[in-house]
Amino acid sequence: MSRYNNDVTYDKKWDTEENRAALAKLEAKFFPRSNCCPDTPLAWAPEVLELLETIDRELGIARNVNTMEGYTIQDSFFQWWFVSPFKRTWWAIESALGPTPSYRKTPYTIKERLTPIKSAPIDSVIYAYRATMVRYVNPLINRVLKPKANLSQIKEKYGSLTLYLDVPNAFEEWVDRLERECEVKLAIKGAYYPLASLWDTSSTRYLSSKWNQDETTIEVDKDGTRKLKKTLYRQMMVDMGVDVSQFQKVDDVKV
Repeated sequence: MSRYNNDVTYDKKWDTEENRAALAKLEAKFFPRSNCCPDTPLAWAPEVLELLETIDRELGIARNVNTMEGYTIQDSFFQWWFVSPFKRTWWAIESALGPTPSYRKTPYTIKERLTPIKSAPIDSVIYAYRATMVRYVNPLINRVLKPKANLSQIKEKYGSLTLYLDVPNAFEEWVDRLERECEVKLAIKGAYYPLASLWDTSSTRYLSSKWNQDETTIEVDKDGTRKLKKTLYRQMMVDMGVDVSQFQKVDDVKV
């Protein structure tokens, strides 16, 4: 859990049926497509799900063909289906018949010894099915659907929504806007940084001496460095119907 903004992002009030249902759908539909371990707070699940579904409808998000929950798939089809279930079950039996580890204060109960024996073959078959889908079925799906986007990761990082998505250059600006719109929705919802902080957020681009365009937002540092500052959310917040009068009054006071 991030120490940034987690008082609002991870508040217990977000543990609702709607959010849990959205997170379950998000985990089932898009988490397996991520190359690295994805992570989305419960409070953000509906909005992040809407974000990825929009991108998936427009561009198509490729199925993962190499990793499963961030781990590279190992071994072979034969190993998954015909070796691992028996091997893992045998290891579970050996463990159940063995002595209680010295670090435990009480001996294992009969239930604790039998549960791994029952779950080992089931877990092995589930892994075999998922690995088969990733390595053999997903490449065929990608070949047919021809998706344009690859999801590297979706997660909360330092309290912010972070989307690592490879898309064609022509769609980068569109995806970036969708991500920022999602952040504004989360801020309106009260599950993100305050709207006031988004209002003040800007990007800085350092300019060369050849920059001749007349731009009112150019600033010059003491050392003569020229830079172009551009706000990222202001016009978007206006377009989304946010009451920005309170932020504009603050700007007037600063001036």
